[in-house]
Amino acid sequence: MEADELVDEQVTTVGIRSISFDSEKGFFLNGKPTLLKGVCVHHDAGTLGAAVPKAVWQRRLEKFKDLGANAIRMSHNPPAPNLLDLCDEMGFFVIDEIFDEWEGPKNKWSTGHNVYPPKHDGYFEHFPEWGERDLKDWVQRDRNHPSIIAWSIGNEIDYPNDPYCHPSFKEMTGNNDKDKPVEERQYDPNKPNAERLVSISKKLVNYVKEMDMTRPVTAALAYPELSNLTGLSDTLDIVGYNYKEHLYEQDHNKNTSQVIYGSENSHSVENWLEVVNRPYISGQFLWTGIDFLGEAQGWPIRGSRAGLLDLAGREKPGFYLRKSLWSKELFGKLTVEQMGSHQEYFKWDYHDDDLVLIRGYTNGQRAECFVNGKSLGVKEVTKIGEVPEWQTNFQKGEIKLVVLNDDNEFLRMCFTHLVTITIY
Repeated sequence: MEADELVDEQVTTVGIRSISFDSEKGFFLNGKPTLLKGVCVHHDAGTLGAAVPKAVWQRRLEKFKDLGANAIRMSHNPPAPNLLDLCDEMGFFVIDEIFDEWEGPKNKWSTGHNVYPPKHDGYFEHFPEWGERDLKDWVQRDRNHPSIIAWSIGNEIDYPNDPYCHPSFKEMTGNNDKDKPVEERQYDPNKPNAERLVSISKKLVNYVKEMDMTRPVTAALAYPELSNLTGLSDTLDIVGYNYKEHLYEQDHNKNTSQVIYGSENSHSVENWLEVVNRPYISGQFLWTGIDFLGEAQGWPIRGSRAGLLDLAGREKPGFYLRKSLWSKELFGKLTVEQMGSHQEYFKWDYHDDDLVLIRGYTNGQRAECFVNGKSLGVKEVTKIGEVPEWQTNFQKGEIKLVVLNDDNEFLRMCFTHLVTITIY
């Protein structure tokens, strides 16, 4: 072997930026306040399985860009490296996440969501031996990705009574407890005490900081009411709240130095307003961006329908509602649904004279709907998240939506934003 012969080479993409979180003013990128408009994603792609081709992730991320999203929360295990590569290239912020449980087993709903009895096989069996090594390997693998803005050491580890509980709470309910038996919600001294989580979290935070001191450590909390009491929240640099928007104001007032953000949130407009109206909330992450396998309600359903996109990556109506909240580009989108129904997907197979509801999703100030050239009227959008609606009898032909703003620039552009659908 020649002395100057190359025997190994590794090319690493790097990015230069500054990030910071402020307990009063939220998230900052390069010194500029930036609201996190995020979605949570699972690792699978439906029928394509868990080894997802890079092109599939690219198509999905392009849709999220069009949506106006700027952040991704990985859920709840280290993501595929090519997904992080794409987030670097496309300018997404990432919360990288590793564990869904530590040493305590969670209920695994193998028959149907909240259908008893659950199973308990999971990572907790390996955590005592492998937790430290897996976490350090994870940070070392991913730490050169500039897209990553925080390391999450756990998702809903503090889920009430699953398995941790505390004598301060005689009854605790989580966001998935609707069908649980009463005894499963009540304090049980035979279950592990939630105070145990504090010492584990301190160790995990230290492990992360041994490998990377440039980013904050976080976790997505299911029960901050308890985790704030035990001190689990205090072990974290920034604290994620899952479905706990009603606690934002009171918890911020109690501890003004604590950084709070929505780590997992529903798609409701009201929950988005909780972020918009509170500058100390850094942003939110919707559950979920894409439908995924698991958390099904029982056979024959095999996946969750919580996404803005379905398993094939197609937009649902909720995608366009969110786009009306997040997109900076003027847009309009038509949907048609039968009166009295709750429509999760698009549908066009109606009979003549069926009474239908036309929705015009837009971030414009006004929208006008035309059916076969006849106007159904102009609707004003008077508040955030409002969706113009028109009722009419179905007829074959063409429907068209015109959206516009009072801004002169948008007025000149409005005819490039026509949404036209022809039905034969």
